Amino acid sequence: MDDWLSLRIGDTWYCASLSSVREVLPNVRCAPVPGAAETVNGIAEVRGEVIAVHDGAALLKAAGGSAKQATKNAVDAEEASIVIVERAESTQAMTIDETGSILQFSADELEKTSDGDAVLGTIYRDPWLYVALDLERLLPAGED
Repeated sequence: MDDWLSLRIGDTWYCASLSSVREVLPNVRCAPVPGAAETVNGIAEVRGEVIAVHDGAALLKAAGGSAKQATKNAVDAEEASIVIVERAESTQAMTIDETGSILQFSADELEKTSDGDAVLGTIYRDPWLYVALDLERLLPAGED
């Protein structure tokens, strides 16, 4: 059994392997970056480290997800909850609307979909259907 963090973006519940999540922080202030990619809300300083913060809804729309409203700079330098993902080449974050509970299931239990590399499949855990994400594939590579 693996641990998965449940999180909501828009009206959809997602889950991501807890092993790919460094931390979740509420109320993080993002500073806009002129000329940044469409999915970038801005940058945030977390314990002295500056990291790119991506719009979770925009990333999921770009990855074929079901986010309803993906707009550039959705938080407009306001506070947002973020999920931080640390990879070998970079540390990045994405905005989320809410975190839920920790789910326990094996990746083998996922019903596979053809939505793309970042979407691993779906799983039903009463009362929600969760879309399982690979956060390392969802976030762009090499953008600090």
